[in-house]
Amino acid sequence: MVTNAASKLAALEEKVQELADKEEIRDLLARYSFCCDLNRNEDLVNLFTEDGVFATDTEGVWSSHKGRPAIMKYFNLPLHQELVFKSQHLLLDNVITVNGNKATAVGYILLTDKWVGGYDIFRCAIRSWAFQRVNGHWLIKDAKSVAMGNGCEKLVPKDLTKIEG
Repeated sequence: MVTNAASKLAALEEKVQELADKEEIRDLLARYSFCCDLNRNEDLVNLFTEDGVFATDTEGVWSSHKGRPAIMKYFNLPLHQELVFKSQHLLLDNVITVNGNKATAVGYILLTDKWVGGYDIFRCAIRSWAFQRVNGHWLIKDAKSVAMGNGCEKLVPKDLTKIEG
């Protein structure tokens, strides 16, 4: 009986940790969006591991930036600076999977554009994420996005849409 109670408690503790990890990752993604939109690039790059990767297809051209200095350089480019304070990063429907000190997520990213008449969505993509726990906190290890219609389905694992159980 004690063994059964102990195993149930261990399973419950494991589930609570998984939920806490997923919530911390959701918070990390929200911080990422705010940093992008508010031009807080120093804070933004600190959300990545030292060797983190940010990769995207911008207007059909693939670019990849490895390491915090390279990521900082990308977010300081005129292309990104033109979007500051008039665009919002909306991260939607992220499916998060935690495996020890590593985790992944895949979801949509919509970017809005403010103009005189209101707002438009000017980019819709799928973004895959890899995370790593560093000193007890989750950081972004890898972020890749591909615009809808440009082969974005390759970022979505085939088993993502299956229900376990």
